[in-house]
Amino acid sequence: MPYWEYLRWGIYVASVLGMWRLLPLTVVRLVAALTRNEKRHKQCMEVLRLARRDAALIPSYVTESPPRRTKRVTAPTSPGEVSR
Repeated sequence: MPYWEYLRWGIYVASVLGMWRLLPLTVVRLVAALTRNEKRHKQCMEVLRLARRDAALIPSYVTESPPRRTKRVTAPTSPGEVSR
């Protein structure tokens, strides 16, 4: 019966190795749950959303940033004119 003890420890090691890949998301969940900073909470929730397979179906937690102002490029009106 001593081999059953090895089997039990093998199962323990296999379960710990299987849970190792879930550890980072667990830390992110804890930070999201325990933080009082709303911006950090939304960032953590966005990381968790993007870790899911159906992330495209879930709306983003991070609000859209205002659009950047860019120079407007206009087409030249005559063949010799340069657009600015």
